[in-house]
Amino acid sequence: MYGYAPPSQYTGGENSVISNGGKLANSVLSGYFLPNNMQDTADEYAFYDNSDDDYVFAYPKGWVLRPNGQRPGVSAGNFRTADRVTVDIIDAKRALPSWPKVVPKEISEAAALAAIAPDSNGYSGNGRQFLPSRIKVEPVKYEGDDREYYQIEFSSTTITRTGYDVRKGNIMAATLVAGNLFVINASARSDTYDAIEDQLRGARASFRIREGADERVARRDLAKESLQELDAGVTRPAGYGGVEGLDLADDEDDMCAGISDSAGIC
Repeated sequence: MYGYAPPSQYTGGENSVISNGGKLANSVLSGYFLPNNMQDTADEYAFYDNSDDDYVFAYPKGWVLRPNGQRPGVSAGNFRTADRVTVDIIDAKRALPSWPKVVPKEISEAAALAAIAPDSNGYSGNGRQFLPSRIKVEPVKYEGDDREYYQIEFSSTTITRTGYDVRKGNIMAATLVAGNLFVINASARSDTYDAIEDQLRGARASFRIREGADERVARRDLAKESLQELDAGVTRPAGYGGVEGLDLADDEDDMCAGISDSAGIC
């Protein structure tokens, strides 16, 4: 199921976080290589493990989950403080100038842009003006997982609509899956960062990609490209909106998502 050996708590049973949302036990934290000083706060984590997604991660218990608004992925957040853990899925061909050559600096900058300027369209837009002056990036591998991850850290400043500067600390990990960059960002405001830094680092340390994800992602990307090519070469009937944004999951209702009046057809 996973690209590494999951702790026994994730296979079901009394203490399984899958079956009953129970505590992340000390052995689970150790299994996910979380910092030793997190052993005493195991009950502060929930776990995102959706079988429809190719990634898993831990996040502070009580934070609210919701889908990303700009691109595929999910976000868990404390919406009173704007602290959050977010997973983004980015098209590597568009985001990395040297693709398919892998350049860690480009990966770190693409990940940073996804976090702080999601509307900037990366390198092809005006995104580079938002890049922090210093971004730390380091390639790492975890025991039992052959995939290479990049640990990324930086500080960012956002100007709110009311004109206030909000400074945040960002603790990230990124890895390539087929032609996509999967990124987790655990971030907090400067005034709350020190209090939850260990939790943020724990969330990053828990981020893993499921076994077989490269093949699944490549098939979905190929299917979407094929649909777009076919869609571009045909005359669309009235009410048909194209295949952009079509969910290619195994759900027959999605095939009618682009048709405004599909009653009696699907």
